[in-house]
Amino acid sequence: MNDSRTSLSSEPLARLSKPEFPFQEPEGPPSLGYDIASKKRSIAISALIILVVNGITPAAIYYIFQYGTNVSRSNVINIVEIATTFTLIHWPWRLWQLLRRGGERAPRNRTALTLDSFQWNFLIGIFPVTICCVLAGTKESMRWYMFGPVSLFCIVAMQMVLTWFLARANVRFPFQTSSLPADEPTRPAVYFMVEDVTACDGGGGQAFRERLNLRWQASPSFRKLMETLTLYLGLGFIAQTMLQVAILFATDEKVFVAVSTAVLWGWCGASALWAIHYTKRALREEKLQWTSGYRQHDLRVAV
Repeated sequence: MNDSRTSLSSEPLARLSKPEFPFQEPEGPPSLGYDIASKKRSIAISALIILVVNGITPAAIYYIFQYGTNVSRSNVINIVEIATTFTLIHWPWRLWQLLRRGGERAPRNRTALTLDSFQWNFLIGIFPVTICCVLAGTKESMRWYMFGPVSLFCIVAMQMVLTWFLARANVRFPFQTSSLPADEPTRPAVYFMVEDVTACDGGGGQAFRERLNLRWQASPSFRKLMETLTLYLGLGFIAQTMLQVAILFATDEKVFVAVSTAVLWGWCGASALWAIHYTKRALREEKLQWTSGYRQHDLRVAV
Protein backbone atom coordinates (compact mmCIF):
# COMPACT_ATOMS: atom_id res chain seq x y z
CA MET A 1 0.00 0.00 0.00
CA ASN A 2 1.42 3.34 -1.01
CA ASP A 3 2.06 6.12 1.51
CA SER A 4 -0.59 8.81 1.03
CA ARG A 5 2.16 11.42 1.32
CA THR A 6 3.82 10.40 -1.89
CA SER A 7 4.92 13.27 -4.11
CA LEU A 8 3.88 11.58 -7.34
CA SER A 9 0.85 13.87 -7.66
CA SER A 10 3.15 16.64 -8.85
CA GLU A 11 4.55 14.55 -11.72
CA PRO A 12 3.27 15.07 -15.29
CA LEU A 13 0.89 12.33 -16.34
CA ALA A 14 3.08 11.12 -19.20
CA ARG A 15 6.02 10.55 -16.85
CA LEU A 16 4.19 8.15 -14.55
CA SER A 17 5.69 4.70 -15.03
CA LYS A 18 3.32 1.76 -15.03
CA PRO A 19 4.39 0.06 -11.76
CA GLU A 20 3.90 3.15 -9.56
CA PHE A 21 0.31 2.52 -8.45
CA PRO A 22 -1.67 -0.66 -7.70
CA PHE A 23 -5.09 -1.12 -9.33
CA GLN A 24 -3.68 0.65 -12.41
CA GLU A 25 -4.09 -0.45 -16.02
CA PRO A 26 -2.94 1.05 -19.34
CA GLU A 27 -6.60 1.38 -20.36
CA GLY A 28 -7.38 3.91 -17.62
CA PRO A 29 -6.40 5.54 -14.33
CA PRO A 30 -6.31 3.62 -10.99
CA SER A 31 -9.67 1.93 -10.54
CA LEU A 32 -11.95 2.98 -7.70
CA GLY A 33 -13.18 -0.61 -7.46
CA TYR A 34 -16.77 0.47 -6.88
CA ASP A 35 -19.63 -0.44 -9.21
CA ILE A 36 -21.95 2.55 -8.90
CA ALA A 37 -24.15 1.22 -11.73
CA SER A 38 -25.35 -1.58 -9.46
CA LYS A 39 -26.31 1.02 -6.82
CA LYS A 40 -28.54 3.17 -9.05
CA ARG A 41 -31.78 1.80 -7.64
CA SER A 42 -30.76 2.22 -3.99
CA ILE A 43 -29.40 5.72 -4.70
CA ALA A 44 -32.68 6.70 -6.37
CA ILE A 45 -34.70 5.32 -3.44
CA SER A 46 -32.51 7.18 -0.92
CA ALA A 47 -32.85 10.43 -2.88
CA LEU A 48 -36.65 9.97 -3.03
CA ILE A 49 -36.85 9.36 0.73
CA ILE A 50 -34.80 12.51 1.42
CA LEU A 51 -37.06 14.56 -0.86
CA VAL A 52 -40.28 13.21 0.65
CA VAL A 53 -39.22 13.44 4.31
CA ASN A 54 -37.44 16.79 4.17
CA GLY A 55 -39.17 18.51 1.27
CA ILE A 56 -42.70 17.38 0.44
CA THR A 57 -43.81 16.22 3.91
CA PRO A 58 -43.28 19.52 5.82
CA ALA A 59 -45.08 21.58 3.17
CA ALA A 60 -47.93 19.08 2.83
CA ILE A 61 -48.48 18.85 6.60
CA TYR A 62 -48.42 22.65 6.90
CA TYR A 63 -51.07 23.26 4.24
CA ILE A 64 -53.30 20.34 5.30
CA PHE A 65 -53.37 21.19 9.01
CA GLN A 66 -53.18 24.96 8.70
CA TYR A 67 -55.95 25.40 6.17
CA GLY A 68 -57.87 22.12 6.39
CA THR A 69 -58.32 21.71 10.13
CA ASN A 70 -58.91 23.75 13.28
CA VAL A 71 -55.54 22.82 14.79
CA SER A 72 -53.81 25.85 16.32
CA ARG A 73 -50.90 27.42 14.50
CA SER A 74 -48.34 26.46 17.15
CA ASN A 75 -49.51 22.82 17.08
CA VAL A 76 -49.25 22.77 13.27
CA ILE A 77 -45.62 23.79 13.49
CA ASN A 78 -44.99 21.22 16.23
CA ILE A 79 -46.49 18.48 14.04
CA VAL A 80 -44.27 19.52 11.12
CA GLU A 81 -41.16 19.43 13.32
CA ILE A 82 -42.01 16.04 14.82
CA ALA A 83 -42.65 14.55 11.38
CA THR A 84 -39.21 15.53 10.13
CA THR A 85 -37.14 14.47 13.16
CA PHE A 86 -36.66 11.12 11.40
CA THR A 87 -33.62 12.67 9.71
CA LEU A 88 -31.81 12.93 13.05
CA ILE A 89 -31.87 9.14 13.41
CA HIS A 90 -29.35 8.96 10.57
CA TRP A 91 -26.55 10.40 12.74
CA PRO A 92 -26.38 7.58 15.36
CA TRP A 93 -27.04 5.01 12.63
CA ARG A 94 -24.14 6.32 10.61
CA LEU A 95 -21.93 6.44 13.71
CA TRP A 96 -22.67 2.76 14.26
CA GLN A 97 -21.72 2.05 10.64
CA LEU A 98 -18.37 3.80 11.16
CA LEU A 99 -17.51 1.95 14.36
CA ARG A 100 -18.81 -1.57 13.76
CA ARG A 101 -16.62 -4.50 12.66
CA GLY A 102 -13.46 -2.80 13.84
CA GLY A 103 -14.18 0.36 11.86
CA GLU A 104 -14.02 -1.23 8.41
CA ARG A 105 -15.94 1.75 6.96
CA ALA A 106 -14.14 4.38 9.04
CA PRO A 107 -11.35 6.65 7.75
CA ARG A 108 -7.91 5.14 7.24
CA ASN A 109 -5.22 5.91 9.85
CA ARG A 110 -7.95 6.68 12.35
CA THR A 111 -7.67 6.94 16.10
CA ALA A 112 -10.37 5.76 18.50
CA LEU A 113 -12.16 9.14 18.25
CA THR A 114 -11.70 9.82 14.53
CA LEU A 115 -14.96 10.27 12.65
CA ASP A 116 -15.11 11.15 8.99
CA SER A 117 -15.69 14.67 7.74
CA PHE A 118 -19.32 14.00 6.78
CA GLN A 119 -20.18 12.85 10.30
CA TRP A 120 -18.68 15.97 11.90
CA ASN A 121 -20.47 18.24 9.43
CA PHE A 122 -23.73 16.37 10.08
CA LEU A 123 -23.32 17.05 13.81
CA ILE A 124 -22.47 20.73 13.27
CA GLY A 125 -25.41 21.17 10.90
CA ILE A 126 -27.87 19.99 13.55
CA PHE A 127 -27.33 23.20 15.56
CA PRO A 128 -28.53 25.86 13.06
CA VAL A 129 -31.47 23.68 12.05
CA THR A 130 -32.44 23.18 15.71
CA ILE A 131 -32.20 26.93 16.37
CA CYS A 132 -34.52 27.63 13.43
CA CYS A 133 -37.00 25.00 14.69
CA VAL A 134 -37.01 26.55 18.18
CA LEU A 135 -37.58 30.02 16.72
CA ALA A 136 -40.38 28.65 14.52
CA GLY A 137 -42.13 27.25 17.59
CA THR A 138 -41.70 30.30 19.83
CA LYS A 139 -42.63 32.80 17.11
CA GLU A 140 -45.25 30.50 15.54
CA SER A 141 -43.74 31.13 12.13
CA MET A 142 -43.12 28.60 9.39
CA ARG A 143 -40.64 31.04 7.85
CA TRP A 144 -38.11 30.16 10.53
CA TYR A 145 -38.68 26.44 10.06
CA MET A 146 -38.18 26.70 6.29
CA PHE A 147 -35.05 28.73 6.83
CA GLY A 148 -33.46 25.76 8.67
CA PRO A 149 -32.47 23.73 5.58
CA VAL A 150 -31.58 26.96 3.77
CA SER A 151 -29.07 27.83 6.50
CA LEU A 152 -27.67 24.29 6.33
CA PHE A 153 -27.10 24.51 2.58
CA CYS A 154 -25.50 27.92 3.08
CA ILE A 155 -22.98 26.46 5.55
CA VAL A 156 -22.15 23.61 3.16
CA ALA A 157 -21.80 26.03 0.24
CA MET A 158 -19.43 28.32 2.11
CA GLN A 159 -17.38 25.31 3.19
CA MET A 160 -17.14 24.19 -0.44
CA VAL A 161 -15.89 27.55 -1.67
CA LEU A 162 -13.48 27.89 1.27
CA THR A 163 -11.94 24.43 0.76
CA TRP A 164 -11.57 25.17 -2.96
CA PHE A 165 -9.43 28.21 -2.15
CA LEU A 166 -7.49 26.35 0.56
CA ALA A 167 -6.81 23.41 -1.76
CA ARG A 168 -5.60 25.71 -4.52
CA ALA A 169 -3.29 27.40 -2.01
CA ASN A 170 -1.99 24.03 -0.70
CA VAL A 171 -2.97 24.93 2.86
CA ARG A 172 -2.29 22.16 5.38
CA PHE A 173 -4.68 21.38 8.23
CA PRO A 174 -3.15 20.51 11.64
CA PHE A 175 -5.72 17.72 12.06
CA GLN A 176 -6.85 14.65 10.14
CA THR A 177 -9.74 15.18 7.72
CA SER A 178 -11.48 11.88 6.93
CA SER A 179 -8.57 9.71 5.68
CA LEU A 180 -6.26 12.63 4.89
CA PRO A 181 -3.54 12.77 7.58
CA ALA A 182 -2.72 15.95 9.47
CA ASP A 183 -0.25 18.40 7.88
CA GLU A 184 -1.13 17.27 4.35
CA PRO A 185 -2.35 19.75 1.70
CA THR A 186 -6.13 19.84 2.04
CA ARG A 187 -8.48 18.75 -0.72
CA PRO A 188 -11.78 20.21 -1.98
CA ALA A 189 -14.96 19.40 -0.08
CA VAL A 190 -16.52 17.24 -2.80
CA TYR A 191 -13.56 14.84 -2.54
CA PHE A 192 -14.35 14.21 1.13
CA MET A 193 -18.07 13.91 0.41
CA VAL A 194 -17.42 11.25 -2.23
CA GLU A 195 -15.03 9.42 0.08
CA ASP A 196 -17.25 9.45 3.16
CA VAL A 197 -20.64 8.79 1.58
CA THR A 198 -19.36 5.98 -0.65
CA ALA A 199 -17.16 4.34 2.01
CA CYS A 200 -19.68 4.48 4.86
CA ASP A 201 -23.20 4.82 3.45
CA GLY A 202 -22.41 3.01 0.18
CA GLY A 203 -20.44 0.18 1.81
CA GLY A 204 -17.18 0.83 -0.06
CA GLY A 205 -15.21 0.69 3.18
CA GLN A 206 -11.56 1.52 3.68
CA ALA A 207 -10.68 -0.14 0.38
CA PHE A 208 -12.58 2.61 -1.44
CA ARG A 209 -10.93 5.33 0.67
CA GLU A 210 -7.52 3.93 -0.31
CA ARG A 211 -8.35 3.67 -4.00
CA LEU A 212 -9.82 7.18 -4.08
CA ASN A 213 -6.63 8.53 -2.54
CA LEU A 214 -4.55 6.76 -5.20
CA ARG A 215 -6.79 8.11 -7.94
CA TRP A 216 -6.33 11.65 -6.58
CA GLN A 217 -2.54 11.24 -6.49
CA ALA A 218 -2.24 9.67 -9.92
CA SER A 219 -4.67 11.68 -12.03
CA PRO A 220 -4.49 15.47 -12.59
CA SER A 221 -7.79 15.22 -14.48
CA PHE A 222 -9.50 13.68 -11.46
CA ARG A 223 -8.17 16.43 -9.21
CA LYS A 224 -9.54 19.01 -11.63
CA LEU A 225 -12.94 17.24 -11.58
CA MET A 226 -13.13 17.37 -7.78
CA GLU A 227 -12.09 21.03 -7.72
CA THR A 228 -14.57 22.07 -10.42
CA LEU A 229 -17.51 20.29 -8.76
CA THR A 230 -16.63 21.86 -5.42
CA LEU A 231 -16.42 25.41 -6.76
CA TYR A 232 -19.48 25.41 -9.01
CA LEU A 233 -21.76 23.56 -6.59
CA GLY A 234 -20.63 25.85 -3.77
CA LEU A 235 -21.28 29.03 -5.75
CA GLY A 236 -24.61 27.62 -6.93
CA PHE A 237 -25.85 26.95 -3.41
CA ILE A 238 -24.72 30.39 -2.26
CA ALA A 239 -26.82 31.87 -5.08
CA GLN A 240 -29.72 29.64 -4.03
CA THR A 241 -29.44 30.89 -0.45
CA MET A 242 -29.54 34.52 -1.60
CA LEU A 243 -32.64 33.76 -3.69
CA GLN A 244 -34.31 32.09 -0.70
CA VAL A 245 -33.66 35.10 1.52
CA ALA A 246 -35.15 37.39 -1.14
CA ILE A 247 -38.25 35.17 -1.34
CA LEU A 248 -38.47 35.19 2.47
CA PHE A 249 -38.89 38.97 2.60
CA ALA A 250 -40.88 39.36 -0.62
CA THR A 251 -43.78 36.93 -0.05
CA ASP A 252 -46.24 36.07 2.69
CA GLU A 253 -46.01 32.79 4.56
CA LYS A 254 -48.70 30.98 2.57
CA VAL A 255 -46.72 31.52 -0.63
CA PHE A 256 -43.26 31.26 0.89
CA VAL A 257 -43.62 27.67 2.13
CA ALA A 258 -44.52 26.35 -1.33
CA VAL A 259 -42.08 28.53 -3.28
CA SER A 260 -39.20 27.93 -0.85
CA THR A 261 -39.71 24.16 -1.03
CA ALA A 262 -39.83 24.20 -4.83
CA VAL A 263 -36.75 26.41 -5.16
CA LEU A 264 -34.66 24.48 -2.64
CA TRP A 265 -35.30 20.99 -3.90
CA GLY A 266 -35.59 22.01 -7.54
CA TRP A 267 -32.15 23.62 -7.26
CA CYS A 268 -30.79 20.47 -5.62
CA GLY A 269 -32.19 18.32 -8.41
CA ALA A 270 -30.82 20.56 -11.15
CA SER A 271 -27.41 20.68 -9.44
CA ALA A 272 -27.36 16.88 -9.17
CA LEU A 273 -28.21 16.44 -12.85
CA TRP A 274 -25.50 18.91 -13.88
CA ALA A 275 -22.94 17.22 -11.60
CA ILE A 276 -23.75 13.78 -13.04
CA HIS A 277 -23.49 15.01 -16.64
CA TYR A 278 -20.25 16.89 -16.00
CA THR A 279 -18.69 13.98 -14.09
CA LYS A 280 -19.44 11.48 -16.87
CA ARG A 281 -17.87 13.78 -19.45
CA ALA A 282 -14.84 14.53 -17.27
CA LEU A 283 -14.22 10.82 -16.58
CA ARG A 284 -14.32 10.05 -20.31
CA GLU A 285 -11.79 12.81 -20.94
CA GLU A 286 -9.65 11.55 -18.06
CA LYS A 287 -9.50 8.09 -19.60
CA LEU A 288 -8.54 9.49 -23.01
CA GLN A 289 -5.80 11.65 -21.50
CA TRP A 290 -4.53 8.71 -19.46
CA THR A 291 -4.29 6.34 -22.43
CA SER A 292 -2.63 9.11 -24.44
CA GLY A 293 -0.06 9.48 -21.67
CA TYR A 294 0.65 5.76 -21.76
CA ARG A 295 1.14 5.82 -25.54
CA GLN A 296 3.61 8.68 -25.18
CA HIS A 297 5.40 6.74 -22.43
CA ASP A 298 5.60 3.59 -24.59
CA LEU A 299 6.91 5.56 -27.57
CA ARG A 300 9.73 7.04 -25.49
CA VAL A 301 10.62 3.60 -24.15
CA ALA A 302 10.66 2.16 -27.67
CA VAL A 303 12.93 4.94 -28.91
